[in-house]
Amino acid sequence: MLDSFVFTVCAATIFTFCICSWLLDINYKYTIDMTGPVVDVNHIFYIAALASAYYLIRKRQIQFDFSLVLLCTVMVFVAIIDYHTEDYVPVSYAWILPMAYILGKLIVGTDRETINEKIVILYFSMAIPMYIQSVLDIGSNWKTGWALGTERWPEFWTGEIEPRTTYELGFVLTTSAFAFALYVFKKHTIASIIIIAANVLLQYMVMHVQGRQNPVLLILTILIVGCLVVYDRWHGDNKRLKKIFLTATTVGILIVVIIAVLFTTNTFGLMDKYKASYWADGGLLKNERIDINLTAFRSMLKWPNDNYTERAGLDRAHSMVLEYGRVYDMTVYLGLTLIRLLFIFQAIRLTLVKNSNSWIKYLIVPAFVSLNLYYTMEPNAYAHRYFWMPGLFFSGMIAGWLELEGRKIEK
Repeated sequence: MLDSFVFTVCAATIFTFCICSWLLDINYKYTIDMTGPVVDVNHIFYIAALASAYYLIRKRQIQFDFSLVLLCTVMVFVAIIDYHTEDYVPVSYAWILPMAYILGKLIVGTDRETINEKIVILYFSMAIPMYIQSVLDIGSNWKTGWALGTERWPEFWTGEIEPRTTYELGFVLTTSAFAFALYVFKKHTIASIIIIAANVLLQYMVMHVQGRQNPVLLILTILIVGCLVVYDRWHGDNKRLKKIFLTATTVGILIVVIIAVLFTTNTFGLMDKYKASYWADGGLLKNERIDINLTAFRSMLKWPNDNYTERAGLDRAHSMVLEYGRVYDMTVYLGLTLIRLLFIFQAIRLTLVKNSNSWIKYLIVPAFVSLNLYYTMEPNAYAHRYFWMPGLFFSGMIAGWLELEGRKIEK
């Protein structure tokens, strides 16, 4: 009963955190004119810390985790820099952000019979409220007949002006679950239909504000799940699967080649239509964020210890890690990059596991990829640092799953 209570409290906290994240703040203590409801993000930390302590006592052992040690080290280093520059507001993130990873790793438990069920519950405890909040945020523009444009408009809870790309984060987990819904359609028909319908609505809303991320992620996550299913079922006797895979690959390549030829030759005016659409402006074929991030990276190499926007008047990066590197220094950038590479390695290890329990990767791996692509192409998880917490929580759950799997192999 105590386990169920603690898990329920954590799931409820995650749900509330994700549906009301705009009401979370730290700098209200230092802002005289801030009005309206505000929740200190440290309250989330306290709940997560108490729950983590409980799960750690139940677990009765601590396995060395270099990713966590490095994450804590870099975050403390960042906090020290903030403190010495008298930027006291973000210092608390030195313990808030690592706690998301710690809780994700511990909350999945030590029981192979229930770990996947817990991950699914936690996934949708996060995906559903994030979806609702983004619908409310984009709905603020929808209500005006899209009169506020496609780039920036007031978000639902506080009325603060935020860019479209920030609102799109709330749809990422629902988009990532689309292929999983197709995979489990026969066993969980009603739930799958709800997920598919939610995806249809979000794609409609996103396209009305010229969003590009979720449509691309939808295709990408379908391909990821398709590859994972083929990998798991690939063996010498499965000639039918090999034939389907070969046919699908051949057809896919042919379609890409045909589309490329049609665009190149401007058949049916396809290239003209593309250039006239919102996809052409920093969109699909040439994403301007890549150029911005490359310029930012070169600028950071040129001024490794200085903020190049202040020194040379250059544009900021479209990347969470590059933004940390700009504001702090090259050391912080390298530390965070190594941390993310370690998380990617953990996700790859999960994709390679083949057993009756590894089906959870069809849900969690596409989400991990989508969230990390978002962090790579958007600076929002630096500007609103708690936006990195969902990604850290997912990395923690992957680490917890792998740790339990490794313990089973040792036995």
